[in-house]
Amino acid sequence: LKTLDLSFNYFTRLPAGFILRLVALENVYFQHNQLTDIPLSAFYDVTRLQTIDFSYNNLTSFELWTLLVNGTVDFSNNQISTITNNGNFNMSDREPNIDRILLTGNSIFALNDGIYE
Repeated sequence: LKTLDLSFNYFTRLPAGFILRLVALENVYFQHNQLTDIPLSAFYDVTRLQTIDFSYNNLTSFELWTLLVNGTVDFSNNQISTITNNGNFNMSDREPNIDRILLTGNSIFALNDGIYE
């Protein structure tokens, strides 16, 4: 499976175990759900992903692991107020290859200290 589109549902939790097994996944669409967070262990290898779309959910933070996606990341129109690095990803030894990050329609005002490490 290369594309998983579970948009326009009423998901409140990401079915992480299910997605983790989809090792060939390239495109993930979860827009227009009611997600409040994305578990750090949700995906097998985000560098294989070309598109992730979590727009129009209830997410409150944006995690730096998404910078490892090799395409477009859409977290627009959520309730994001912080950018965090809760997974303690060391971004200094990785070259981000992301095309676009969409964060419009949020209220980002706080940066977690972990993003600077």
